[in-house]
Amino acid sequence: MKNKNLALIAVLSAGFLIHGMSTAYADDPMTLKSESSLVPSETGPEIKTRYTIEDIPSLENDVNYLIKEFEEVEAQIKNVEENGVTKPTAEEKAAAQAQWDKGSIGFFEENGSYEAINVFRSIPSKNGVNYKESTGPEYLYLNRIGSKIDKGDSRSLDNMKYGIESLRVVNAKRQLDGGIDGRSLSTIGISDFDMAVAQANANYSNTNRNHASVYGPPYENLHWGGPGFTAEDALEGWWNEEKLVFDYLRSMGLQSRSEMEDYINRNRAEMKSKFRNPQVGHYLNLVDELGWGRQWWRGEDTISAGYARNFDDSRYGTAAISIVMNPSTPTNRTVYSIDDYEAKFLAYYNKLDNIVNKNIKAVDKGSLEEINLLKNKSSKIEKELKEKKDILAKLKKEKAKLNYNNEKYIKLKKSVEDNRIVVKAAQFLLDFAPEKVSHVKPRLLNLIANSEAKVKKAQAILAKNGML
Repeated sequence: MKNKNLALIAVLSAGFLIHGMSTAYADDPMTLKSESSLVPSETGPEIKTRYTIEDIPSLENDVNYLIKEFEEVEAQIKNVEENGVTKPTAEEKAAAQAQWDKGSIGFFEENGSYEAINVFRSIPSKNGVNYKESTGPEYLYLNRIGSKIDKGDSRSLDNMKYGIESLRVVNAKRQLDGGIDGRSLSTIGISDFDMAVAQANANYSNTNRNHASVYGPPYENLHWGGPGFTAEDALEGWWNEEKLVFDYLRSMGLQSRSEMEDYINRNRAEMKSKFRNPQVGHYLNLVDELGWGRQWWRGEDTISAGYARNFDDSRYGTAAISIVMNPSTPTNRTVYSIDDYEAKFLAYYNKLDNIVNKNIKAVDKGSLEEINLLKNKSSKIEKELKEKKDILAKLKKEKAKLNYNNEKYIKLKKSVEDNRIVVKAAQFLLDFAPEKVSHVKPRLLNLIANSEAKVKKAQAILAKNGML
């Protein structure tokens, strides 16, 4: 019997040692709650602004429905084009090409927006902060009006179309995130003047790596990115990254933009080690608080805005992106909602695009209007489809991560239980059979210490994630 007990103790000791050494746990914190944002779309009556993984089945249904709807609208466009259009004459095509080559200037002319056109022709008497008189001649030269607007010029119709779409993204971000302390932000509109200023600024800043400062207001944010650079990419830097800097400095007790910028300048190395681009001004401009914390500043809601990009990357290998935010109450210009401005622009754009790039012309005004309406509808469906596909893909990844984390949770709980057993068993051997295990006592003590540390660490992770 005695030999059997000794053998059992030896087996238990070896077993506990092996089991204790092999018990593992996850070091990374887990996130078991998942919620994602979706930029609100204009299409459909039931557009949510927040989605969770529970919405995956309904999103899949939405995607399938939108694919079918998109295909039906495209088929309608094809049918109208086949039966309601004809080929333009050579004279008509030449006239449309000439108008297309004017870019945004032709659109502004049709609207009678001479204030916008004058942005490319003259320098205002009141300029923005840090304006230099030497800037004026180059600004006008880079925005000269010739017989043809180049494709990369911010005033090309394709770049202007991109600018309008980008303002929709910016507006959605403002409405979804709000301003400082959750302050509600105005729904921004668009004016020809602000679009022209953004376009002129982008053309200037693609050659000069700084602000033109010709106008102020409107107040400008600049960014330089590659050909595939999107409004979401710009907002990642202007808004998301700078808000992290703003929140960090505010948590330190800094109460104004001046204090924050002074701190950043005095502690450049420290801030660069913590943040990719330690600034706050772009974020404050986008939330209408450019002079935040300054006694003389009273925040003004943005009324209208403009957005532009220049793709002439011959100098820096990048595209210049400009957004201008204007809080000024217009006296001699029209401010449109984004929907109304886009509809007005697309009617102009599609008419010329059909003739110049697709070699078709509507037989009558009704066919043209129908085609334009269908194309606008198709574009909105396509945008919503992309948004929902993107959020669906993100949620599926989060669900996969959630399932993986659930497995981590199970392993952590088991690690706590197993290591507690190891501690009790090893301590039992030390307490009641000290002589029998004296040869492995150091290993047992080490095992107890390691197992207790594992229990403590696993419990900390579980507690942090609300699982205890």
